[in-house]
Amino acid sequence: MASLAIPACASGWLCLWEDANGGGRRLIFQSEGWQSLVPYGFERKTSSWRNNQPCSDAAILGDGAGGVLNLGDCAYGASMGSWDNRAVDVGA
Repeated sequence: MASLAIPACASGWLCLWEDANGGGRRLIFQSEGWQSLVPYGFERKTSSWRNNQPCSDAAILGDGAGGVLNLGDCAYGASMGSWDNRAVDVGA
């Protein structure tokens, strides 16, 4: 079975995708602090991510109910497991 390529995400940015494996609609974030995904129509739609920020800069997803998922620095998540379509906020 062939492995899938890591999807493109510009250096210095956090990318979130609507589908697994970096597919579908993509949002990109760079500013520090929490941002709601609601204004983008992306709440509860994140299914994969890539944190291409500097390797000392982790990112966080929040579910709006106190749950958080840490997105490793310089890392990629092709799928979200129990966090699939759960995020409503992002901290980049």
